[in-house]
Amino acid sequence: QQQQQQQQYISFPLPPTADELALPIQKDSEEEESEGEKEERKGKKRRRREEEDSDEEDRKRKRRRREREQEEEEERRRRKKKKKGKEKRRDYSSEEEREKRRKKKKRSE
Repeated sequence: QQQQQQQQYISFPLPPTADELALPIQKDSEEEESEGEKEERKGKKRRRREEEDSDEEDRKRKRRRREREQEEEEERRRRKKKKKGKEKRRDYSSEEEREKRRKKKKRSE
């Protein structure tokens, strides 16, 4: 019997309460809210798209920056190698020049 009563209670709606009677006014505001919610959803989608776009742009920027930094580092290494090579050459030439100077001095004497 209790189960039947519960089923009947559930199957038949309760009489409207004061809050429910005031629903027509609330419905308008709910519709506005739902429109607002639609706008929010659109805004969220737009923001998500913009974020994804900006993420892609960020990735591209980072990749370009990494590539540029790698190229700069390679250029620095090349310059260092050249400098080392030049320094070595300078050392040799300076030694050779010293020897030449010595020979010239000896000849002149």
